[in-house]
Amino acid sequence: MPLMAEYNHLGEAKAVRDLAKHTEPMLQKFVEMAMAYNTNIITGSMPIVENGSLLNVSYVCRRDGTYDGCYKIHPVPSEESAWGMVGASKIKVFDTDAGRIGILIDYDVCFPELARWHARHGVQLLFVPFLTEPKTVTTAFAFVRNPEPLRMNVM
Repeated sequence: MPLMAEYNHLGEAKAVRDLAKHTEPMLQKFVEMAMAYNTNIITGSMPIVENGSLLNVSYVCRRDGTYDGCYKIHPVPSEESAWGMVGASKIKVFDTDAGRIGILIDYDVCFPELARWHARHGVQLLFVPFLTEPKTVTTAFAFVRNPEPLRMNVM
């Protein structure tokens, strides 16, 4: 059964906060898998409630069993209005045995200053977990992630 199904009777804001209760158990499963399969895992983004605020987090689960989180800076307007999600104020880099990495969650990739910050801090690989459903949004999102056609006047 999909995780959201058990919350269909709730309003959106309450449903996503209740869904956030699954984040910690899912994180522990990802950490276990990273160790079991001897690999580093970048999780998809998940809701989390911290100090009463709803945030969006993605985790780096290292093969040695350690993990660290990265929070979304820029919630999309619908996340703010429907769920009451707020953005975080810090970004960071993650050192792994495979190199220095960064994460920009979903809409954060649309803000080039964040990617530039990662580049200035030695990030070798930037991960962007995202979810977009309609084809038009996916196409627009792909365009934002790859500005080369715009620079080359190709569209």
